[in-house]
Amino acid sequence: MDGGDGDDDFPLLSGSDEDEPVRNPDEDAEAQGEAEDGEAEGEAAAEVEAEEDEDQQQQVEVEKPRQQPIVDTDRIQEAMGRFTADQLDRYEHYRRSGFPKTQMRRLVQNVAGCSISVPMSIVMSGLAKMFVGDVIETARIIMSEQQEEGPIRPRHLRQAYRRLKLEGKLPIRSRPSLFR
Repeated sequence: MDGGDGDDDFPLLSGSDEDEPVRNPDEDAEAQGEAEDGEAEGEAAAEVEAEEDEDQQQQVEVEKPRQQPIVDTDRIQEAMGRFTADQLDRYEHYRRSGFPKTQMRRLVQNVAGCSISVPMSIVMSGLAKMFVGDVIETARIIMSEQQEEGPIRPRHLRQAYRRLKLEGKLPIRSRPSLFR
């Protein structure tokens, strides 16, 4: 000892690490002996843990697919730029329209014969809106083929329904009609 305060001999007693407990050198030697005995077991356990971590990372990668935008906004903006004023007005009305969810829920419950949840009624409202949009769009195409202008008439809607049915875009009835 060279007459210092003795802190150099015990680095754990330095002022910066006052929160850490003071260790006994004898206990450290015993811990090292136990570590050497269990070193092989510790390496095997570390390998198993490393493999488990890799498996968990792979599972996380599988569970989190890359989220791609559902709607390509660039394509929509490009298409909307080509719309005529009449088409843009129809598109705005389509975007704002919707079926009342309570009435849709009641209708589906009557048809299905059992109660349905609120999310299911929202889904059915969306599907109904898409179906009506397809029928209207096909009716407009039929009108343009027949070189007609003005409002859509019932005959255009019937022809559009028939065309969608022939193209296979409508579901097939599982039960045949009784009175046809």
